[in-house]
Amino acid sequence: MSIPPPAGSVIQTPGAALVNTGPNARALVSLLRPQQWTKNLLIVAVPLVVAPQAVPGHGWALLTATTAFCLVSSLVYIVNDLYDADRDLLHPVKRHRPLPSGRVSRSQALVLLSALGATVCGGLAVATKSGTLRPATVGILVAYLTMNVLYSSRLKHLPLIDVFVVAAGFVLRSVAGSLAAGIDVNAWLNLCLYSACLFLFFGKRRHELASSSAGQSHRPALTNLSVPFLDHLLVLTMTLTLVGYSFFIWSSMAHPALTVALTYPFALFGVVRYLQLVLLEDSGGDPTDTLSRDRALLGTAAGWVLMLVVAAL
Repeated sequence: MSIPPPAGSVIQTPGAALVNTGPNARALVSLLRPQQWTKNLLIVAVPLVVAPQAVPGHGWALLTATTAFCLVSSLVYIVNDLYDADRDLLHPVKRHRPLPSGRVSRSQALVLLSALGATVCGGLAVATKSGTLRPATVGILVAYLTMNVLYSSRLKHLPLIDVFVVAAGFVLRSVAGSLAAGIDVNAWLNLCLYSACLFLFFGKRRHELASSSAGQSHRPALTNLSVPFLDHLLVLTMTLTLVGYSFFIWSSMAHPALTVALTYPFALFGVVRYLQLVLLEDSGGDPTDTLSRDRALLGTAAGWVLMLVVAAL
C-alpha cells in the first residue's frame, strides 16, 4: 500500500523535472530574479558620472525609472524562463531554476506574469500622467520590453545577434537614465558602454563554448562560433571600449587631460585583467561574479572611482 506524499512536497521521477504539488512563495520570488536588479542601477550611475548636479532635482524620476526597469526586467525573465524551461533541463545549473525544477508550475508563472504586467502598465500610466516620467522614457521601456520578448522567443538562438541584443539592453538603461535626469544622451559614453558589454558577453560565450560539451545543445547560438573567433572579438571590443572611454572623457569632463591621466591606467588595467581571467584562467562564465570576486578588479574599480573624484575637484 502506497502512502501519498504530503501537500506541498516535491516528487522527482527519473529523467523528468521536479514536480511541485503546492505553491512556493520563495520560488515565485526567485522567478523574478531580484538579484539581477542591480543592473538597473546604471540608470542612476550614468547621470552621476555625466552630470551629478542634475541628480538631486530629478531623484524621484530616476527612482521611478529604476523601479520600472526592475519590474520590466523581472517580467522579461519570466517570459524567458517560460520559453526555455525544457532547454534549461539540459544545463547543470539552470535546471534548478523554479520552472524547469517544477517548484513553480507554468500556470503559476503565467498568473505572476499577468499580475506583474498589469502592475507595470498601471504604474507607467500614473507616472506619465503625473509628469514623473517623460513619454520618451516610457518609450525606452517599451522598446526594452519588446526587444527582450523577441530575444526570448527567437533572437537568443541566432549567433552574434544574441550578444548584440543583450548589450543593447544596457544602452537603453543608460539612455533612460539620461532622459529621466533631463540631460543630453552622451554618444561616446554609450559607445564605451556598448563595447564593454559586448566584451563581457563575448567572454561569457567563450567560457560556455570552451567548458561545456553540452553547451551547444543548451544554447544553439554557439553552433557557428569558435574559441579563436571569440578571442578576436574580445580584443576588438576591448579596443573599442578604451577608444570610446577616451573620447567620452575628452568630450564631457571639466578637466579632460587630468581625468585621462589619472583614470586611464585604471581603465586599461581593468579590461586587460578581465581579458587575462577569460583567456588564461577559464573565467568569465558569469561576468557579474567575476567582476565582484576578483580582488584585482575590485581594487582597480575603487582606484578608478577615487581618481575620477580627484580629477573633478
